[in-house]
Amino acid sequence: MEGSYQISNFGRVKSLEREAKNRNGTHTVREKILIPSVGTTGYLLVVMRTRGKSKPIHIHRLGVEL
Repeated sequence: MEGSYQISNFGRVKSLEREAKNRNGTHTVREKILIPSVGTTGYLLVVMRTRGKSKPIHIHRLGVEL
């Protein structure tokens, strides 16, 4: 995940532009601001992807995990 995402001091998470593989070869994934959702605990979370796997991460924990 390192180097694929940025987080602002306002808690906004941005997915950076990168090359991704799929069954037809590779393609460019454009950068975008991720839209958070509310988890079952009531905290905001975003789904981050790396190596083809998705992982929900609480936004308030991102500074600690990154």
